[in-house]
Amino acid sequence: MGISHPTLSYAVKKLEEELGVPLFEREGRNIRLTVYGKVFKEYSEAGELDLAIVTTRPGEKIAGFDLVPMMHRKLELLLPAGHELAKQKSVSLKQIEQYPYLAFGEEHALAGIIADVFAKNDIHPQISSVTDDVRTLVDLVAIGEGVALLPKSKYNESAGSIAVPVTEDTSYTISLASRNLAQEPKVA
Repeated sequence: MGISHPTLSYAVKKLEEELGVPLFEREGRNIRLTVYGKVFKEYSEAGELDLAIVTTRPGEKIAGFDLVPMMHRKLELLLPAGHELAKQKSVSLKQIEQYPYLAFGEEHALAGIIADVFAKNDIHPQISSVTDDVRTLVDLVAIGEGVALLPKSKYNESAGSIAVPVTEDTSYTISLASRNLAQEPKVA
């Protein structure tokens, strides 16, 4: 499908929560569609679903879908305000390998993007804590529990933390996806 396993798992979980029914039965490493999943599948192959919002790396395509970029984002390193790297104008991801790293759980939408950045740059962080909540992650950084990668945003900094740009490419794109955007209704 052209997306990472954690990103797909997170999307399926959120879709199941939104629909209020399980779409898959999980048996160990095997999965199969539930009765609800089979019904939902019929509507999604019939083109009843108009659009999706997806996160991709630069240049990444998703087979069978037209993508319209809506927003380009970058990840930056969030550090405790008194951290020794906080005074630098930018930080290499290699530098964070020696510090406790606060990670998103594999179900979080950014987990796959961050994992791809780490793999591409041969980075092996020392994961000390995992959460799916951005505010919790920001608060843990502020009290000195570790460092974290987050989307560049003024809302991610707090009184006890500072965001520093990363020298490696951490960009990603939030896009609108459609099977055939040219034929979508104007409302879509």
